[in-house]
Amino acid sequence: MPPTFPEEVVQEKCGKIINEVLGNSQLKLFISNFVLKENDKDKKSYISCTLVALGDKKTSAKIKGHGDGFVDALFNAVIANLSSNFCSLKKFSLDDFSMKVDFKESRRWNKTDAPVEIKLAIKNSDNKRLYFTATARSLVVAAISAIRKAISFLINIELSVVRLYKSIKDAVERNRTDLVQEDTMRMADLVRIISYEETIANLKTI
Repeated sequence: MPPTFPEEVVQEKCGKIINEVLGNSQLKLFISNFVLKENDKDKKSYISCTLVALGDKKTSAKIKGHGDGFVDALFNAVIANLSSNFCSLKKFSLDDFSMKVDFKESRRWNKTDAPVEIKLAIKNSDNKRLYFTATARSLVVAAISAIRKAISFLINIELSVVRLYKSIKDAVERNRTDLVQEDTMRMADLVRIISYEETIANLKTI
């Protein structure tokens, strides 16, 4: 499906750069053992799950969270768990959530198994949006998948920025102006999503 919003054109271009820069080394997130409890008295949702990250190494953590609905609770719990390693995540928040049910694809007479498409809008500190969609026959599964896609994308942009920064530094030392120009242009596209000054500053202190 072609991009719906202008921001999605930028997002699509960034996705291509991620594939070029990271290839198979992209970080992948998985969310399993998801448990949701809701309390009508305080109008809060409480979640727990296992968060697995596959990249250069495998990490696994059991996380818990609460919020105004399970999407709010899960998104913030995952961000809180990962932001110490990926500081740019702290600059993003949920901005919109929409649901579309495709009753034509239902296989049951009562339509209860109709697939659900979830679309999330993530907003950065400059009020620019990113959009992520997922479809499943379960509302919860679709929402979890959309959140997983969103946070994976944000992490892989940060990882790409780090790799490009190191590549540019190496190219400068080798006097490879062609590589400096190419990687600088790709970096410029990625930082349209958000500034990664803090990420680069952390690299300089290592």
